[in-house]
Amino acid sequence: MSEPRAPLTGRLRREHWLALDAVVALALAVLVVPASPRVEHFGLPVAAGFVLTLAATLPVAVRRIWPVAVYWVVLAACETLVLVPVITAPFDAVAFAIYPIATMRSRRTAVIALLGALAVFVAGVVGPMGGQAVSAAAIVITAWGLGVFVREHRIYVVAQREHEVRAAAARERLRIARELHDVVANGMSLIALQAGVAGYVLDSRPEEARRALASIEETSRAGLTELRQMLPLLRAADDGEPEPTEATPGLADLDTLVRRAAEVGVAVTVEIDGARPLAAGLELSAYRIVQEAITNVIKHAGPARVTVVLRYAVDELIIEVADDGSGGVATTGGHGILGMRERVALYGGSLTAGPEPDGGFLVRAVLPTGGAA
Repeated sequence: MSEPRAPLTGRLRREHWLALDAVVALALAVLVVPASPRVEHFGLPVAAGFVLTLAATLPVAVRRIWPVAVYWVVLAACETLVLVPVITAPFDAVAFAIYPIATMRSRRTAVIALLGALAVFVAGVVGPMGGQAVSAAAIVITAWGLGVFVREHRIYVVAQREHEVRAAAARERLRIARELHDVVANGMSLIALQAGVAGYVLDSRPEEARRALASIEETSRAGLTELRQMLPLLRAADDGEPEPTEATPGLADLDTLVRRAAEVGVAVTVEIDGARPLAAGLELSAYRIVQEAITNVIKHAGPARVTVVLRYAVDELIIEVADDGSGGVATTGGHGILGMRERVALYGGSLTAGPEPDGGFLVRAVLPTGGAA
């Protein structure tokens, strides 16, 4: 969720750059006149020369809006002034115009723009403005090279960020899969134990054997459900992290989270409505969602009061974690929210996270329970 004032900030920043470009365009137009040769020796009317100068400089003011069109207008005006040099061609304007093309357009477009500039400079070298054309060519090539470097760096940064996001998601999926593996393994151990009991009492106590077999059926069905949800996560490769060795936590361990949060100045209140047993994997995911939400409060909201609400509906578990701290967008883009989304998606649920209108931050997750008690 984005900060409400961010779009306004972006508009103001763009307006500042446009204002700066307008100042640059006016400066280019004004500074080129004192450097012009004596106009009375050329056939082209002085007024037309000034018009060409304005055509070569003023479009720089909108170079960020229409970079390609501005560049070719500036280049065409400079080429005309090179061929008929009634006024000094403002080659600096070409450097300003080519930079946004190099930074904002494709490599092919940038190369074509540079070739067009080089063609103008060749015409200038063989004409009466040779020395100036050579120095101007060096400036334009430098501006073009700088723009290409900036564009390539931006591409690299975006690629790195995408790679980091994918890697973080893969690590989170693998961690969840490992935890669910422990849950399923515990279920298989229970099945083996119940099967042994059923075999032992099958002849002497058939009722007890039937109860054991019913327990095996229930546990195996739950285990199969967990496996179906876990297998897609195993697409992630092993990241070399050690296997978790601590006991699998559940909602009964929320008191530990409350105590640890209090130690760092965050007061947590837990409200539970309609509690009932849940599948082990689902309970683990619910615990982790609450844990991640409280951790985010500790990291980003500072000292705060947190309310955790668990509502057991007929076929879903609703989790709400709200704080009265500073809130803000910093808590929506980190790995904590990513992990919550992975866990909620695992069970086909939904998650919303964002600042509240009156302050604070709210995480709300809905986990389908299938109506099982």
